[in-house]
Amino acid sequence: MSAGVAQEIIKKLREDAASLTPEYVAANLAPEEAQRLSRVRNIGIAAHIDSGKTTATERVLFYTGRIKSIHEVRGKDAVGAKMDSMELEREKGITIQSAATFCDWKKLKDGVEQTYHFNLIDTPGHIDFTIEVERALRVLDGAVMILCAVSGVQSQTTTVHRQMKRYNVPRISFINKMDRIGADPWRAVEQINTKLKMAAAAIQIPIGVEDGFTGVVDLIEMRSLYFEGPRGTTVRVSDQISASLQKLAAEKRQALIEKLADVDDEIAEIYLEEKVPTVPQIKAAIRRATIARAFSPVLMGSALADKVG
Repeated sequence: MSAGVAQEIIKKLREDAASLTPEYVAANLAPEEAQRLSRVRNIGIAAHIDSGKTTATERVLFYTGRIKSIHEVRGKDAVGAKMDSMELEREKGITIQSAATFCDWKKLKDGVEQTYHFNLIDTPGHIDFTIEVERALRVLDGAVMILCAVSGVQSQTTTVHRQMKRYNVPRISFINKMDRIGADPWRAVEQINTKLKMAAAAIQIPIGVEDGFTGVVDLIEMRSLYFEGPRGTTVRVSDQISASLQKLAAEKRQALIEKLADVDDEIAEIYLEEKVPTVPQIKAAIRRATIARAFSPVLMGSALADKVG
């Protein structure tokens, strides 16, 4: 962007801020700058206290190569998680201030590797620091709402949900702590639908329960993902689904399609014609409905055990 264009935008902002739309800014950007910005995402991570937000963020940073080692929130090495920079945060094991960092994620699109830049914001979960969440949500493109597989939707989950609605923030849901005793992801999914009044459906089912949790079944592509290696850095993909999970996988995939039919016209038309949507159609529908804030896809895993789907 040239200095002249920048000055013109600043002048327009002062005169009429409402007219300074994203489309106006994009139209005045250099092509290479517009392309770079198109791959930047501001992502927030929010949840009730002790649901595993900071632990999950630590794993994202590790798996994307942003940090070289993992330190736990209440780790024995007393180093503390990367996102807990305040001494009091390390001492209490909670997030007090919203903390921002970044990482790059590479993906293949049409056979070409593309790099996406994520600005990650880890927000507090304690009710006393709700204003920190409020401030962060104003700048987000999307959010990850983390729920505990044992506790499900809790009081601060409801507060965060209302804040996301207020600021029109699309979100995906991640059910954490799948390795805990009493983990019940289906109760959590039901509570998102009933307590939060948000259309949601699982796009994964767990392989194993509690301390036997070893991976997930991808309901979109109907394949199994196993987390292996010392830090779960190796994901073994199998086209085979365990015989004991095939019926449940078929049922939950159908439930996903039916839920999408309620919020997406294209899937609704396919469903009414009694056809089965293709994998690309399902993925596109999930993306459309999520961006439109009409749906929240639900993933499952255990951040602390390095098994994140």
